[in-house]
Formats: sequence, C-alpha cells, structure tokens
Amino acid sequence: EIKRLKKIISEMILLAKLDSKETVYHEGNIYVSELVQSTMDRTFPIARERGISVKYQVTDDAVLRVDQEKMLQAMLNIVTNAIRHAREQVVIDVVRSNQRLEIMIDDDGKGIDHTIMPHLFDRFIKGKDGETGLGLAISRAIIERSNGTIRVEDSPLGGARFVITF
Repeated sequence: EIKRLKKIISEMILLAKLDSKETVYHEGNIYVSELVQSTMDRTFPIARERGISVKYQVTDDAVLRVDQEKMLQAMLNIVTNAIRHAREQVVIDVVRSNQRLEIMIDDDGKGIDHTIMPHLFDRFIKGKDGETGLGLAISRAIIERSNGTIRVEDSPLGGARFVITF
C-alpha cells in the first residue's frame, strides 16, 4: 500500500510540474525506432508473463526532438496499458502520413467503452483494473509538451488504438 501511495504522489508531482512548465523537460534528439525499441525492451517481461505477443514496424524512422526520458515514460504507460488489456497481441506501427509522424498502438482486447473515451486522458479516470488513473493523463501531458497529440479510437484488432501524432 505504501508503494502504491508513493507512486500516486510521484505521478501527481510530475503532472503538476508538467502543468507549470517547470524546467523538468530536457529536449534532445531520438530516432523513433530507438524509442520504440526501448519501450519494447522494458515491456517484454510483462508481455511474456501475460502471454501477449508484441510486434512493431517502423516504416519511417524520423528523428523526434523530445525529452527522451519523459517520452519513454509516456510510451511505457500506453504500451503497458495495451498489454494489460490485450487478449493475445499488441501491434505498434510507426508511419508518416501527410507530413506527420504517427505512432499507433493497437491491442486486441475488449476495447474501451465509448462513454469513457472522451474522458480517458482526464486525471483519475480509473479503469476496471483499479489503477490510479494518472498514467494516460501523464502521457498526454508529456506528448502535448512535445508538440504532439494523442487520441484513442477503436482498433481494427478489436480493442483500442492509441494514436500519437507529431
């Protein structure tokens, strides 16, 4: 319980700092392929434990100017959620579309209730798994601070699709 409370407090502090534009954001260049590979490396144990296959394809390896540590945290939040809700697979695709770079994370889970979708990135929106409801809010704050956007929609795999656009 103490560990869970410490996590909540640290997430709330990070959100407050991101909101205030405090100097917690250190930009640098990173290839999208490196970002995705780092995400894969860190989420592999969770996926393996749950028996989830995670595949990825980077068709356009662009360079992003972002805070690498924070962007990795955003990706980890999203991909870990996808793994937790997937039945068998998660697919990450990186494509360029109309001069924009899109990172799409799809899962084959049950999907997200359409009444929750508009509020999914709000703070303290809890899913059925009882998590704090801060992970996706943090991810959105980091992505927006990086001049990107994030949205959620239905996935062709049957679950949810998170689309990060730069």
